[in-house]
Amino acid sequence: GALSLRLIQVLRYKDMLEIIGIKTYICYLLKI
Repeated sequence: GALSLRLIQVLRYKDMLEIIGIKTYICYLLKI
């Protein structure tokens, strides 16, 4: 139902943040 859909959206959002965080971290390491 609506609750499970909500949960999926939240999980996707977390995945997106994690991916962005990893990319930012890699860029940070490469600049040093």
